[in-house]
Amino acid sequence: MFGYFESSKQDCSSAAASSTTPRTCKNSEIDKITEDSTTTTLEALKARIRELEKQILRGDRYKCLICMDSYTMPLTFIQCWHVHCEECWLWTLGNKKLCP
Repeated sequence: MFGYFESSKQDCSSAAASSTTPRTCKNSEIDKITEDSTTTTLEALKARIRELEKQILRGDRYKCLICMDSYTMPLTFIQCWHVHCEECWLWTLGNKKLCP
């Protein structure tokens, strides 16, 4: 393909910088690099999935930061985009006049 034959390929590490022959890698070297990259990516994705599963099991994702419970009638304050239970937000706003 593209005028290169297996016999004309050079080892990436042994190719001379001054050589006029195009520098190419052996398929086995490319496969090894690709395999290592794929393995690293897969491990990172698996770790992220485990982290998200733990968050879901703990219920951390959707929790009112005032009452520390699941939202009941969630309300979003548009100046800061914080989300709280409507009752919690109104109670806190009545006391502090600021978004918690």
